[in-house]
Amino acid sequence: VLRPSRIVPLFGGGIFNSSYNSREAVVQVVVPEEQGQPARAEVVAIISGHGEDSNNCAEFCPTSHHFRLNRGREQVANFSMAGTAWGCADVVMDGGVPNEYGTWIFGRSGWCNGRPVYPWVWDVTADLSPVGAPNLLRYRALQGSTQYMTDDNVAEILMSSYLVLYYSMCEPSK
Repeated sequence: VLRPSRIVPLFGGGIFNSSYNSREAVVQVVVPEEQGQPARAEVVAIISGHGEDSNNCAEFCPTSHHFRLNRGREQVANFSMAGTAWGCADVVMDGGVPNEYGTWIFGRSGWCNGRPVYPWVWDVTADLSPVGAPNLLRYRALQGSTQYMTDDNVAEILMSSYLVLYYSMCEPSK
């Protein structure tokens, strides 16, 4: 049985503007030797965009959030439905609340009225360094597929992200 035994905070959100990616772009994590090599490792992120600057970001513009552990595959949370005409109306059957007045039907960056913000979970076990060696985690956010280049200070990315390490636990005998 695998159980999460260590949860390491990674990156938070902030004001989404041209300097967003220049802060805390890399986090280093070393797996302690006393715990041994984890059986599984995941990057878990809860992300949503809010506020509306001159470009309708970060609530109504498509954003993508890129995570990479060491030299592994880049893991991407892509909010391409943001700004679409029916994005949130299309997810009413999945928990979106209809008729919330105003702009409730339009797609948003990672959320809709009344609907849970679901975590993004990526298995990065194969990319984890051996016990005692540094692991470098990188993060960047883009508007669509390019660096966001406005200096407005009203768009905001709300994010909590973690590296979760799982270890084998023996099941008690019955």
